[in-house]
Amino acid sequence: MGKSTLKLKKGEIIKTEQFDDKYLLVLDGYLSLNLGDHIPIQYYSQKHILILENLSRDLFYVAKTDVQLLALDKSIIKPNFLKANDVEFAHYHSLYMSSEERVKFNLYYLGERLGTKTDSGIELPAFLNQNEFASYCNISRVFLNSLLKNLKQENVLLSTKRPWLIRPQEVDSELLVKN
Repeated sequence: MGKSTLKLKKGEIIKTEQFDDKYLLVLDGYLSLNLGDHIPIQYYSQKHILILENLSRDLFYVAKTDVQLLALDKSIIKPNFLKANDVEFAHYHSLYMSSEERVKFNLYYLGERLGTKTDSGIELPAFLNQNEFASYCNISRVFLNSLLKNLKQENVLLSTKRPWLIRPQEVDSELLVKN
């Protein structure tokens, strides 16, 4: 049927040449797509599909936690199913924001993409520490620390202890009426 499972330990890198004719479906855990040494440019979790074809030599997937993947033959997935949407690329638009806006935007973005909704707020994955998030936001960890303190005072960030807890975004009722 063209399916097999693969388990990765935290820190392992996916060797793309092993999966030339496959897509990888994330069943459990978290991965990042990294540029160069250790610059995360996107995160993936359950139900995300990793596309390995045409991946630059400077890009690679790394397990942020223990990960279980399902390798699927390309022939069993329709290409139009794999079209990326605007949400997939929202992080890249944040690179043009001020540092303060970028940190706040990416907290909410990763909360939607990877977070777990709880009664208290949205819990971000425990692997997301200050070093990791600072790299993702393209700022220093020291500067991130000061921005996180401000966001905690603004009640955007409810807990700075890992796993971080963010307040869900409130929907503007005027926008709902206009649409």
